[in-house]
Amino acid sequence: MVLARIDREEPHYSSRAAEDLAHHNHTVTVAPALQEEIDTEWTWANYPMPWLTRDEVREVGAAAQAIHDDITAGHLTIHLFLGQFRSVS
Repeated sequence: MVLARIDREEPHYSSRAAEDLAHHNHTVTVAPALQEEIDTEWTWANYPMPWLTRDEVREVGAAAQAIHDDITAGHLTIHLFLGQFRSVS
């Protein structure tokens, strides 16, 4: 028996997880409230790249999260050499 709780925070990933579980022959029940969230179209207010599709927005978000995770884990260091830039007075 497997019991998996999939949070409502990101309906897209909840749907993908449920589909993957079902694909591997697990019985999956999606609560009506979660299914409604999965089926709801959404946009991010004031998103700086409105030309992106929903999947592209998720790709950008996932890439940004991966960079953040690498920085916090000490796997990625970003160096900025201020000497390369000149201020204009």
